Amino acid sequence: MNKTCAVLMITSWLGMCGMVQAAFVPIGNPGNAADTANGGIYGDVAYTYKISTHEVTVAEMAAATGAGDGDENYWDDGTRTVGPGAPAAYVSLYEAMKYCNFLTSGDVDSGYYSHTGYGVYVANALSHDAYAASNGITYFVPTEDEWYKAAYWTGGGYSPYANGTVHTPVQGGGATGWNYSRVLPNPNRMRDTALGTIEQNGTVNMMGNIREWVEEPILRGGSFNYSEFYLRSWSRFEYFAATENADAGFRPVVVIPETFVPIGDIENADDNTTGYGGVAFEYMISDHEVTIAEFAVSGAGDGNEGYWNDGTRNVGLNAPVVYVTLYEAMKYCNYLTSGNVDNGVYVFSGGVYQSTDRKAALFAYDTVYALPTEDEWYKAAYWTGSDYSLYADGTSDTNNPPTEGGGASGWNYHDVNAAPNYTRGGTLGTAEQNGTVNMMGNVDEWMEDSAGVVRGGSYYNENGSLSSLVRASANPSSGSSDIGFRPVKIFPAPPTFVTIGDAGNSADTANGGIYGDVAYTYKIRDREVTIAEFVASNAGDGDENYWNDGTRTVGTDAPAVNVTLYEAMKHCNWLTTGDTNSGYYSSSDGGTTYQANALTHDAYAAAHGITYFVPTEDEWYKAAFWTGNGYSLYANGDVVADGPPTAGSGTTGWNYLDGTTRDTAYGTTEQNGTVNMMGNVWEWMEYSAGVIRGGSCIVTHEYYIRSSVRYPSYSPLDEYTDFGFRPVVVIPEMATAPSLVMSGLNVSWQSETDQDYRVLTTTNLVTESWAPVVPSWTNSGTGSILIYTNTYPKDCHFFKVGTWYQ
Repeated sequence: MNKTCAVLMITSWLGMCGMVQAAFVPIGNPGNAADTANGGIYGDVAYTYKISTHEVTVAEMAAATGAGDGDENYWDDGTRTVGPGAPAAYVSLYEAMKYCNFLTSGDVDSGYYSHTGYGVYVANALSHDAYAASNGITYFVPTEDEWYKAAYWTGGGYSPYANGTVHTPVQGGGATGWNYSRVLPNPNRMRDTALGTIEQNGTVNMMGNIREWVEEPILRGGSFNYSEFYLRSWSRFEYFAATENADAGFRPVVVIPETFVPIGDIENADDNTTGYGGVAFEYMISDHEVTIAEFAVSGAGDGNEGYWNDGTRNVGLNAPVVYVTLYEAMKYCNYLTSGNVDNGVYVFSGGVYQSTDRKAALFAYDTVYALPTEDEWYKAAYWTGSDYSLYADGTSDTNNPPTEGGGASGWNYHDVNAAPNYTRGGTLGTAEQNGTVNMMGNVDEWMEDSAGVVRGGSYYNENGSLSSLVRASANPSSGSSDIGFRPVKIFPAPPTFVTIGDAGNSADTANGGIYGDVAYTYKIRDREVTIAEFVASNAGDGDENYWNDGTRTVGTDAPAVNVTLYEAMKHCNWLTTGDTNSGYYSSSDGGTTYQANALTHDAYAAAHGITYFVPTEDEWYKAAFWTGNGYSLYANGDVVADGPPTAGSGTTGWNYLDGTTRDTAYGTTEQNGTVNMMGNVWEWMEYSAGVIRGGSCIVTHEYYIRSSVRYPSYSPLDEYTDFGFRPVVVIPEMATAPSLVMSGLNVSWQSETDQDYRVLTTTNLVTESWAPVVPSWTNSGTGSILIYTNTYPKDCHFFKVGTWYQ
């Protein structure tokens, strides 16, 4: 699930010349299947790419010298009020191709599309991702699959409209809604390409406004002139590539080849010799030093970073950027993360560096870019997979140092490149053991260390400076002709859930003999939900950061508190669907109170797929006190009252006497893999009358953390500074044999034109070969559907009243 949809500003090096195609949004989930509807042939794309948030404007098209023939300003010709933000029209597919070439290279005839004469352009034989991998960042007219996926892909399937629903898109010619069926009067008809409701993948106007070219050649998306039928995923127009129309334009895509290499083997040990290199998580590091061209578009520097491309040398824009201070390198990493030099891992105020906060950035942006810590850089250079080498090429023989080479191979040190060049292109050189180049020589590289640490050696160092034994210091506020940097890419650690098995266990004979029996396997979060995690869902009313309100130092990993049971339910809905109001819990009073579904957790997940829940009292009790064949008095497995769990508010023990919460990940691990099921904060159970369990940091005796203690007298609307929760998740088992039959789905359906009530029927089941079910439209009727599929419930879809059931 994608928590945020950040719009990343992407430009080519042409941004330095003033030619910028503005915001692009990423389209991920590479390798997704095609839409089973509409012939089952559209939407599958094997690579990650980005698509323009908006159609190309009159102003943008005009800036691409030579791309058009001058008539693209139809919607900005002086008789209308749309302005230069109007979509470029009267654009042929060939003109769109020329524009994309211009974005790529600054020349309409140089890029993915080549001119064959008589105004005809043809695409390269390589696929978009393959071409970009060989030629660098490249802009394209989208293929039909790329355009279709960007419009209709929901993250797990496809919707018939780009708004992600089955409902007719709301008409609107202004700042919201979709511009179709002539909602705007003459003579404008059109609106600014940036106006409109944001669609499910971060775009605007993929439905209506103007039809858009794809590379096949096809026009898609409908326009101001067409009815809602033409906004649907199955609507497409075949045209000659030279055709021009007043309602035909385009938006480009860009493929940015992956230049980061993965560094795995998590929790590797430090190098015994130096004490560096241990990293507890997977990450990626840039395979090359940041180049002049890459750095220039960020605006992170002061303009003097082009030293190796100042006109007296021939290294070119691919030379490593130098004269970069540590803080400018940090700003560049922020730019990669957010599109803004001040927002990301590094906190700046008034342009002045304040602090580093990777955790906060990860919660805000999902994936972040940063300068490598010394451990991260060291591991990427010298880790062999089982130990460390002296040099980044994997060798350790000081009598046989890395091969000198200033060209396409070897390592650039000892002034092997003659003056005045000295450095070489950032991507040149022999590949090192972990897929990088130039971690030895060329230029020294900044570490994420405010004291100013550099590693790797440079073009003028001797071979000894290339080794793992050498680290140097530099003034973080100054640049040098031999210091550059390379970023790392960091991903958020996935929430950790531990499995609670032994399905069908009996209840605890103590405490009334009614708690702890659960008939199915499930997983429970190993820790309580944190402030940062809860804030990301927008499930609360804003006061859940009590333990991180500025007067304390607990941080964003403190438990979310002042959380009502209903807010906990909304957070679980969000984990399930990305929507606080859609999931296992529903509201009948406009969001004041929430109710659990009538189905049990396992039954609901079997029908709807992976689902997150507030734990039932049985689920919570079992996760805390089940020993594998019985129950303990405490969650640490102890069964005697005269040996209470060790109190501790730091990284070990249980926090039940301290009076202040701690990081939710801190504490001694309990018998089933959890922490803090005793103490820290009380935790909500899924019980309509309001039940809490587990004790908290505020209780004054170990008695409150025992299995016998429960408080059933709280309202689900109550909020306290020591009330939080942890979710459980139920993952339905997949079918493993053709004997699985899902039967008796009694349905009725009306005509396909009824937008509020539709059913995709499964009419062509192929049980013998276990092929995915292929749905098809039907008119009307009633009946029961029998579903056979080896990937239940993912391949069978029907939807009703706007909600997908899978």
